[in-house]
Amino acid sequence: MTGLKSDLRPPARCAAWALLLILPATGPALGAMQAIGGDERLFLGFVEDAAIVRKGWLETAARYEDWDDGRDLAVDITTAFRLGRDVEVGVLVGVLDRSRDAGSELEGVVLPSDLHASGLQDARLYGKFRFLRGPLEMAAGAGVSLPVADEDRGLGPGVARYGAFLGLRRSFTQAAIVGSLGMTNQEDDAEPGRAEGRRAGLAGAGVLVPMRGDWMFVGELRYVGAHYEGGDDDARLLAGLDWRPTDRMIIRGAVAAGLRDGAPPFGAVFAGVFHF
Repeated sequence: MTGLKSDLRPPARCAAWALLLILPATGPALGAMQAIGGDERLFLGFVEDAAIVRKGWLETAARYEDWDDGRDLAVDITTAFRLGRDVEVGVLVGVLDRSRDAGSELEGVVLPSDLHASGLQDARLYGKFRFLRGPLEMAAGAGVSLPVADEDRGLGPGVARYGAFLGLRRSFTQAAIVGSLGMTNQEDDAEPGRAEGRRAGLAGAGVLVPMRGDWMFVGELRYVGAHYEGGDDDARLLAGLDWRPTDRMIIRGAVAAGLRDGAPPFGAVFAGVFHF
């Protein structure tokens, strides 16, 4: 794989311009401002957000990632539930259709031939506890990715990944700012030809801004370190919109640009949410 690049990729520059074009329109009309609560969430940093869902969250999302040497098309299902006042637990599952060219690196392995496969993704379980409430919220949590995907078909690493994080959210009159820090650790895999797993840091920042009517702007910047020795970091810039046709439904979509070689140059997601 190529080395890290210091300059932004062209898709990232386009995303930055999109942010500048969208933000001037995010001032809410009088009397139309939305309350920014636990059911207004980020796309990439959904889990690490310090907010807690009101009761429950069920989301189905179609996700597309265009890589230099292939593409991923996935359907993801995210469920989250509030327990008591300050605990949230959730499960993320899905199916993936993946293609990669021969010679590309995937999950620490250089592919000897073209890859075309589809099947289950690894399942992710998480839980978090919010220990500070109010305009400033803080939460700590942990999660694990279970290796249910078929490693031999290139759909997952074949080992578990563990992580812990600290989330922060500060709500203002017309916006909410979200941040997170954490660490992930991948189990060692002794399979010949695979790079050794490593600990990796993660960091994220986001903003939620109510717009006119029933719209919400979501902006995110997220970084995840390489999971393998000699691998590339994943950094992405995302801009998205939420629309609430009813009190319990959200239609949401976003586009993302990769800032490092470990991220796809372009990604998009379209999702429907039911929450209660």
